[in-house]
Amino acid sequence: MATVGDLFRKTARDDVIAAIEQLYPRHPGPRSGYERVWSQLIAMQPRPTKMKCVLRANEPPFVDVLGRMPHDPATYSISFVRWAEWLGMRLVVETGLALTEPEVLAHVLWEMTYAGYDEASIQSQYRELRALARAYRRREAAPPPIKKRPQDEGKRFKKRYWRRMRRKAIADVKKGVDC
Repeated sequence: MATVGDLFRKTARDDVIAAIEQLYPRHPGPRSGYERVWSQLIAMQPRPTKMKCVLRANEPPFVDVLGRMPHDPATYSISFVRWAEWLGMRLVVETGLALTEPEVLAHVLWEMTYAGYDEASIQSQYRELRALARAYRRREAAPPPIKKRPQDEGKRFKKRYWRRMRRKAIADVKKGVDC
């Protein structure tokens, strides 16, 4: 079973970027961003990890890229995992997926760069998310306020308007003013 790093080293960069553009036509991302990430990944040393990188079929044409620990049926989001750990993960393509190596790497690279094209900014976002989660657990941060839907505001406005008009009409009748 090959690692993500092994696959990056033996697959052509342009084939993978072309596969991203084909698989994700609505949001392909900037080619320069993928090229920059690719050059960083090739220069990195893989960090050994027990987590495996699992590609699982979702609604076509989407493929989920998840992490799975040995002897644990649960799957984990690995978008914020350090890139050196990604390179050390063993690849598992679940049955039913007929993907070429560039397509496998296209899905992996798409997931790796989902939060950005710079590992430092991705880790910064991860730290912010963790701090928010800790604060919320300690109840230091109030839950976000519930926003009212515009249609609710319209209904409320109409009710207030007709209430006012009714009151005005009743007052006019009491005064003896013709409507």
